[in-house]
Amino acid sequence: MAKQLVERPFVAEQGRAGQGRAGQREGFRCPNSRRILTDMIGELRSVVLDCPDPDSLASFYEQLLGMERIINEDDWVALQKTGGGIRVAFQQVDDYTPPQWPGQVVPQQSHFDIRVDDLDAGEAQVLAIGARDAGYREDDFRVFLDPAGHPFCLVS
Repeated sequence: MAKQLVERPFVAEQGRAGQGRAGQREGFRCPNSRRILTDMIGELRSVVLDCPDPDSLASFYEQLLGMERIINEDDWVALQKTGGGIRVAFQQVDDYTPPQWPGQVVPQQSHFDIRVDDLDAGEAQVLAIGARDAGYREDDFRVFLDPAGHPFCLVS
């Protein structure tokens, strides 16, 4: 049975949620909200990307994230680290249109931030496995496109 969402008003005098002060309600404070959530509804299982070819895009992310295939069908491939954790999955979409970044004609809707120890080394590695440079970078991150055109960032 799923846990129920329990809402309690956030009382400013009690401090911020999660600090554990005496008299403080435990839980998570929702951004831009005056409530604390004490139970989660569910647990994130997968992040799913639409694409024209799940097999080839999964191959790219296998190398990028060091994950293994746990589901390998023609129209759906799922990856996961050995031992479990969040899955990254790819579903086939007919007439797929990749997002345009930074434009908003076809917005990106979501993207991965992937932490690396060395941005230069990380850049060389993702380009070698098929990423394309999106042409945007700052001191602590760089934007790339995966083989299906989804933006992702390498961050330090």
